[in-house]
Amino acid sequence: PPLLVSQRRILRDLLLAASRGPETEPPPVASTIVDRARSCPEAPAVREDERVLTRGALDDWSARIAAALPRSGRGVVRTPAGAELAAAGLGVLRAGALCAAVDGGADRAREAADQADVLGTTQERRALLGDPGAPVVCVDGELPAPAADSAPAPDSAALVVRTSGVREAPRAHLLDHRTLSTAAHRLPGGGEVLLSGDRSADRRLLDLLTALVAG
Repeated sequence: PPLLVSQRRILRDLLLAASRGPETEPPPVASTIVDRARSCPEAPAVREDERVLTRGALDDWSARIAAALPRSGRGVVRTPAGAELAAAGLGVLRAGALCAAVDGGADRAREAADQADVLGTTQERRALLGDPGAPVVCVDGELPAPAADSAPAPDSAALVVRTSGVREAPRAHLLDHRTLSTAAHRLPGGGEVLLSGDRSADRRLLDLLTALVAG
């Protein structure tokens, strides 16, 4: 049966183990996902009801998003939860930038964009933003041809993940590429992963990336 990724304890234990350091340096999350895509491009990567995004399509889409982004800095992602989030988040990592996925309305997106170098969103959501305070890339719009991926240092920041806020005020944590990759490579491979719809955007993106690494 599919694995349901919704248990905070499992994620916490994975990240705690990763923070102690791997025995060997794992390959980056982005390159692992791309390698899996190119070895089996027709395999499904993200399934939403009747919509299926293949690994090959995810590879091409995220590469084009990466080509439209700055090659460093902070990228804020505000997209629907499934295929767009996977492609946008992976694209930011392939560009070598720090990725912060956000929920909320237009005001929250503008607030986050004020602290970012670029905002990735959809054309529908872009129309509601007005002036977001940062350059905008529409992930479902016209995108440039793919370019070579960046190769960020293992200790450089990769992902912003906020605590749940159940026991205390939510806090943002920066996961570097080494920690993210180590945690992701410790998940069991194969099969399908069901993603919980009640999780925040940053947690959904983390779930998507780790599931794609696991294959």
